[in-house]
Amino acid sequence: MKKYILLFIIILLPVFSYAQNGAKSKKPGSKDKNGNERVNTEDSAGSVTKPESSTENYDVDQTEKKTKNYSNGEPIELYDLIYMLLPDESVSTSNFNFDYLDELGIVFMFDGHEANWHTSNENVFGILDVAFNGIREVDEWSISIDQNRSKFNLGKSTPAYSLPYDEYKGTALEYLFPSKKYSFKILEKKSLENYAKTYELYEIKFPDKKSFWIAERFDSGTDQGNYYLFFYLNKNEVKKDF
Repeated sequence: MKKYILLFIIILLPVFSYAQNGAKSKKPGSKDKNGNERVNTEDSAGSVTKPESSTENYDVDQTEKKTKNYSNGEPIELYDLIYMLLPDESVSTSNFNFDYLDELGIVFMFDGHEANWHTSNENVFGILDVAFNGIREVDEWSISIDQNRSKFNLGKSTPAYSLPYDEYKGTALEYLFPSKKYSFKILEKKSLENYAKTYELYEIKFPDKKSFWIAERFDSGTDQGNYYLFFYLNKNEVKKDF
């Protein structure tokens, strides 16, 4: 009888040991970005769980892939457009990546005729549809690119004496880049002629991209207003233009 009891204990020991190890290897942890519970594993009592990367919720590569795949005529998120045109912070160039504009199917014009921006010696402009958080803007935006490639501007019409956002509730950037990742500084702000003309200068940084400057300008007559955004990679050019 003793022999059978001893044999039973020998068979049971590995099962008990495995159950103990399995219980130790899984411990409830925090939840990940999808709401799933993380499981922490321990190789030894002194192991440390590594913190999540701070960029986990911002997929920079996917943003650039998406901007390259807009079909002709499809509205583009303004944030994606700017991100696509900005040079990476690791490169030395001070030029915007205007070559990506060819993938958006924009027809550029100069003096009433279709123009090739690659070969034109003049600044050319085109029309594009813009979206904010997936919602197409009712108004078309114009884009004008400078031949030195270090600046360009966007613009659209607005009702008279009316900015396209409520300036008392937030900045232009909250309207232009809703729920997006960026940092910024307001460098200058002016209002002239009883708010018929306004000017505001921002320094902005997108993740993994070079810093750039936006000069926001609004001019209004009695019939309509005109809203402009001037983009620069060289702050000295801002001073020349304004």
